[in-house]
Amino acid sequence: MIGTGTIVNVALIAAGSLAGLAFGRLIKPRVQEGLMKATGLAVIFIGLTGALEGMLSIRDGALSTGSTVPMVVALAGGALLGELLDIEGWFERLGRWLLC
Repeated sequence: MIGTGTIVNVALIAAGSLAGLAFGRLIKPRVQEGLMKATGLAVIFIGLTGALEGMLSIRDGALSTGSTVPMVVALAGGALLGELLDIEGWFERLGRWLLC
């Protein structure tokens, strides 16, 4: 079935969010911070793996790269656009609104 991965991902994110709201107060802030750092690092590794999968290849026994310029342009453009639109501020305001 097409889209099963997306449905499972959304369901698990929602379940994790509800569990965090229900039991988050029981976990010490130090532990929460460690969990956030570990999760963030895992997301970075997963993202890098997906991005580098098409960029790195072995040809004739040597490592070769490709498509690095579009990736740099996309990252820089995304960062610039995110700052211009103040996306982080929008998410912070959304979070404050959800907590009230």
